[in-house]
Amino acid sequence: MKKILIIVSTLRVGGIERVAAKTAELLSEKYDVSMVVFDTSDMFFSPPCQIIDLHIPADNRIWKKVWNALRRAWIVRKIRKKDRIDLVYSMGTPANLVNVLSGGTGKTIVSVHEYTAATRTDILIKFIHRKCDLIVGVSKGICRSVSDSGFPDKTVCLYNPQSINDLLTAGKEPVNDYSFSPHTIVGHGRLEEGKDWPRLIKAFSLIKKQIPDSRLLIIGDGKQKEALQELINFYDIQDSATLIGSRSNPFAYLSRSSLYVFSSHSEGFSNSLLEAMAWLPVISVDCPCGPREIL
Repeated sequence: MKKILIIVSTLRVGGIERVAAKTAELLSEKYDVSMVVFDTSDMFFSPPCQIIDLHIPADNRIWKKVWNALRRAWIVRKIRKKDRIDLVYSMGTPANLVNVLSGGTGKTIVSVHEYTAATRTDILIKFIHRKCDLIVGVSKGICRSVSDSGFPDKTVCLYNPQSINDLLTAGKEPVNDYSFSPHTIVGHGRLEEGKDWPRLIKAFSLIKKQIPDSRLLIIGDGKQKEALQELINFYDIQDSATLIGSRSNPFAYLSRSSLYVFSSHSEGFSNSLLEAMAWLPVISVDCPCGPREIL
């Protein structure tokens, strides 16, 4: 049985983390899968495979980033050699860097999940793409951007994995902490700048004037939570717009809503848009990469 090592920075709430966990689950059916995680604190996903915690969390200081990358690569290199790994698959730029730096045993496959990463042409990205054996783009748009940067022969498209049956089953679970209306608009994702939640909140404030019983439900956590709540208060829609936080099963909320709205500045693939399509109609901005391809 071939041995596959997956590398990801964390297993917290997030799109890349969800993809890493699902990929490990699917590959474990046929391969011996293990996963290296830089830091398992606040772990949200629990893939059914061996998880190796490096206990080297992220640090914003430049010198510390370099030192951490080298430490992580040294440990991964030892794992590749000791366990005779056949293939190492990394997700996200920090994990991709560790993958190519570790070298040694097994094929080195990196993946690009974000439009901003796909359009980068700096020294770091070029180094990663030159040193790997294969570059996986999670959408055709991502692949076009990576190919245009000089690596067409290494780039392949592989959409993020998802089990529709699992989604439909999860959607049937009860919800006891939110009251839905016949006009519930829902959004799902990290509360970060790139998702452009202010655009959705402002749009909802206009809709609320036309449809009084409409409600807005935003599922997720992040750095912008306090600022978004202030914006909701500014528009005086706190009685109908709710930042409910992260949920272990967001699909139960999606299945009971009326409309999903996607408002990001840019995207790589958008798991949340695809997941919402299992139950309800969707509206999406035509941002670079992802939504148009999916729809």
